Amino acid sequence: AAQASDEDAPPRLQAARERKAALGGSDPLSGHLVDARLARAAKSLDAAQRAIDAAFALAPYDLKVLRERERVAVARGAWSTAIASARTALDLAGERATPRQVREFVDLLARTRQAQGAALDALVRAQFDALTSSHPDDPWVRSEALRVAYPLDSAQDRWTGEHALSELENL
Repeated sequence: AAQASDEDAPPRLQAARERKAALGGSDPLSGHLVDARLARAAKSLDAAQRAIDAAFALAPYDLKVLRERERVAVARGAWSTAIASARTALDLAGERATPRQVREFVDLLARTRQAQGAALDALVRAQFDALTSSHPDDPWVRSEALRVAYPLDSAQDRWTGEHALSELENL
């Protein structure tokens, strides 16, 4: 998932404002992205949504657009949109996806599950299934998928714990 902390630092936001002013209207995509970022940072989420929707309409497969769309969706609590945007970005990276990108996606899934509980559990599990298929040799992905599949902190029966341990031994 796209982390916003460094991107939203005041000097970076000021640089974004200056870049937009320098571009004028010559680059509408960049203008929409800057508008979305500034509005999100100012907690004006409706304006951020309008700006990112305009950017997404222009370039639905642009990584910067997808990352900002994810950030706006997380800020709005639109977890399905956030996951869809992050998943598309990860799919576009394909085999070139870095471990950091994969871990950010897993972090987004964990935050979604924490925020929504069982409401989006099926979506989160489906994303973990897809992630383990696309990154079968990544032990971190496999262990996180097991943690989601067999939440030991809430296990009420011995079978769940034993099955999870058996799966972990196979890593």
